[in-house]
Amino acid sequence: MAWENHAEIEDAHKLNGIKISQAIYQQISKNNPNSWIKFDAKSGDNLDLELGLPKLDSLLEFRPTIELISPSNKSTELSSINVLNPKVFYEPFTQTNSWVLWKNTIPLSESGTYYLVSSDPKNEFGKLWIAIGREESFGASDLLNLPISINDVKAFHAPNNQKSGSSNILIISFLICLSLVLIIFRKKIVRIFYKQVK
Repeated sequence: MAWENHAEIEDAHKLNGIKISQAIYQQISKNNPNSWIKFDAKSGDNLDLELGLPKLDSLLEFRPTIELISPSNKSTELSSINVLNPKVFYEPFTQTNSWVLWKNTIPLSESGTYYLVSSDPKNEFGKLWIAIGREESFGASDLLNLPISINDVKAFHAPNNQKSGSSNILIISFLICLSLVLIIFRKKIVRIFYKQVK
């Protein structure tokens, strides 16, 4: 969750890569009008990029702009100002609704560090998410952190940043994720236990 924690280029949210599917949840305001992301890429790589908003009445007319800055400081503006009827997207895992403003695949012609800067031309408060990459990849740590992640995503999609869900939901989600981890790694656990007994 980026929220308002990356308002300056020096504090840019660092991505480990752009191929693995990931979402960055950002919040901008008059006090923090920008949100920065940085990543390394090679010439010939493609940046799969999607821009969305939580489906909230307060964001009905919110249309942020994303600026892509290349290693040589060339800037490409990706605006959503002309999007009148965004696509509604329901995410069943987190049970959240969003508006998808656009999807783009951008060829990258330089090698080095790139930046993505989210802002609003009207300099107003708003929440947005950026999805990057297409490849799905999950590890044990992802599964263990899943209950907290789900709760954070629900909070992001709630009006006025209210925490949604209850502690019971968080506990149940944690137990489900723990069960999944045990199922996935049960053979390794049995082998380790067998060696120790033997």
